[in-house]
Amino acid sequence: LGSGGGGSVFSTRASGESGKDFAVKVSWIRSAASVKRECDILSRLEENGTRNVEKCLGSEQYPQDTRRVMILLEPVVDSTVSSVTGVNKDVQALSVQAIVKTLVDMLAANVVTTDVQPLINRETGDVLFIDMTEAQVMSAPPTFLDLALASSFCSEMTSIIPESMGKFASTILLEEVQQALDRGVTFQSEILDLMMQTEEILNHQ
Repeated sequence: LGSGGGGSVFSTRASGESGKDFAVKVSWIRSAASVKRECDILSRLEENGTRNVEKCLGSEQYPQDTRRVMILLEPVVDSTVSSVTGVNKDVQALSVQAIVKTLVDMLAANVVTTDVQPLINRETGDVLFIDMTEAQVMSAPPTFLDLALASSFCSEMTSIIPESMGKFASTILLEEVQQALDRGVTFQSEILDLMMQTEEILNHQ
């Protein structure tokens, strides 16, 4: 499926009646720790109910070289692009909603990444964020570096959204933050301030 700084990713199909497709990421030797951490962070996101992010089903040592790590991921998706502008116009609003929901969910889980990689289905607008090799769990309270990473994360996420849909995205962001607060989610004050700044930026695009 591809390769990068973290390792190579392959598609595999389960045996038996299910025939379900999975992705297997095999780390390089130098990236074994970060790929293992990626699985841990994906599990944290899943536990927190983060939407539109791939799931890690587990990790194991790579049999051919135990200095390397492999992790099992799902789902595997097809017919995707990396920008909302490449999606059928009828479903672009759904893509924007999904992006904003993931932004809020990840910040609620205290997780940010500096390498945002969305896969957006051209026809349905469904969004899946993959490759969390660079993801980090922020401290509480967040450090100066945490806030810099969170600011970069918000900028990368909003850059996927067309400027023409900025006001729509800002409305969704306010709604999602309020719904999270109503559910009892506690955002760190600095992160809540950052989301409000992001909303203002979107609203004035």
